Amino acid sequence: MVTDLLVKVILESPAESRRILIREYTSSAAEEVARSLQETCYEVWTDDPQKIGTIAEILDIIADHFQTPIIQGYAEWTNAIKELVAGGPGACIRFIDSSEASFLSAGQDHLAAKTQTSKLYALALLGRYDEAVECGKSALKVFLDHEDIYSAGKIEHNIGNLFWRRDKYLESEPFLESALERFLQIDDQRQMAMVENCQAFVKTLQNDFRGAEAIYNRSLERAVANNLTVTAAEIETGLSNLNLFKGDYEKALGFMESSRRKYEDLGMPMQSANCELEIADIYLELNLLSEAVSFYEKGEQCFSTLSGQAELARCNLGHARALERLGDKNGANIRLDIAEKLFEKEGNMVAVGSVRLVRSQQLIDSGDLDEAEQLVDQALFSFRNGGNPRSELFARWLKCEIWRAYGRTREAERELNEILPLANENSNEIYYLCLVSLGKVTRDDVHFRKAVEIVERSRSGLASAELRTSYFTEKLTPYEELIKISFNDQDLEAAFRWHERSRSRSMSDSVSDVRSGSHSNEKLRSIREELNWLYRRIDTLDADKAKKVELREAAE
Repeated sequence: MVTDLLVKVILESPAESRRILIREYTSSAAEEVARSLQETCYEVWTDDPQKIGTIAEILDIIADHFQTPIIQGYAEWTNAIKELVAGGPGACIRFIDSSEASFLSAGQDHLAAKTQTSKLYALALLGRYDEAVECGKSALKVFLDHEDIYSAGKIEHNIGNLFWRRDKYLESEPFLESALERFLQIDDQRQMAMVENCQAFVKTLQNDFRGAEAIYNRSLERAVANNLTVTAAEIETGLSNLNLFKGDYEKALGFMESSRRKYEDLGMPMQSANCELEIADIYLELNLLSEAVSFYEKGEQCFSTLSGQAELARCNLGHARALERLGDKNGANIRLDIAEKLFEKEGNMVAVGSVRLVRSQQLIDSGDLDEAEQLVDQALFSFRNGGNPRSELFARWLKCEIWRAYGRTREAERELNEILPLANENSNEIYYLCLVSLGKVTRDDVHFRKAVEIVERSRSGLASAELRTSYFTEKLTPYEELIKISFNDQDLEAAFRWHERSRSRSMSDSVSDVRSGSHSNEKLRSIREELNWLYRRIDTLDADKAKKVELREAAE
């Protein structure tokens, strides 16, 4: 109780008064205050990370005054977390190593092990996964020896995260489940919300959308009840990904933008940049290529500075896809090379398989079908071993496209019919692609009609006319094929209807915007220009937080 009061007083005191207060501590009281401040540092990480800098400054003063290894260890540990929040994983590891050494010199192996929880995350950002896993397992043994349930759960949570970051979902789940059980045992709602968020994300990656949604809702309820702003932002990111996989692009963008704003307000550059990467991926799926490229370019610069290796690799892969669609093959290949090297360095063969799929699509376009098929087979092997069903289905569909180009239509038709029900359960986009391919192979209009239904259902879920139009431009194939079939059947009236139906979609988007309350298209253009200006101004401001708040309010 006395320690809590001392911590409260020193945190609320002006900076110039703190040294005076610290001089009045006894050595044992100072050690207890240092311990409590370090624990407070972990607490504010999830709701007010900007306080970490203040806590680190206070601990530096205490360590400088008392010169004991344990207090020095707490100060170095807190400085490590401060560097982690600021996006400096390398500096974080250096502080953690110093903190560990300080505690060990005082014979405190338990405290030394507790520092490794932060180190795992920093090592992961640098792509040093094997080292991080071994570090975590060594610390876990110490925690179990000391019957420290909380720290054991924390380290298992982090080890689970290390595995899913490399798309090793099956290896991740037991660690996350064990962590959740430990936190349930001590009724730690804060940590339970964090673990559930990761469990839901892993479920999403395995296309278990119903399971993921149930866990996300439970996790979000815990986060809101405990005022965990950071965790709530992470859950919003997860819900964005979930809705993206389900094809609900409007909700995906809404959740991601909300999450990005939270991170930006909290002063967390790495997490904010992660949100922008996700937004870029959504723009890519919606065929808003210029917008996607802009976010990818910004992300590459940011992740290079912050040393986010996995994120930098993802950024280059997405950027390559966007440039490929824009016709910049040279730029696309440069970024594919960067992405492949980074993924290989991490040992993430599922992601390497994704790079090979993009290369195989390039080869199909150039007519090199043999090499394209070899790359698809390599990618398929990676996806099956990694337990990534969505990517596996896409690779199987792409292989059918190669067979169709070869004229091996029977093999393609048989495989597509096997994929179709699986795609219907796992991926709206792959289901659409399979229907179009089956239609081309069989010339049965029922497949194209189903594809049209998917396009129009997905498109109707987008509130913005701009999003609907960009999405629709990539989905004209089934309409065009139905027009061809109608002509071949000499059904000119049906051909005309399909033609008008495709045209009416883009026309209705423009009309609906005018009817929804806008006075004119000129007014809409004016609003969009003003919003673009505001967002550009926000992006170019660095330290002027008050001005950023003013601009965001204007944008709202």
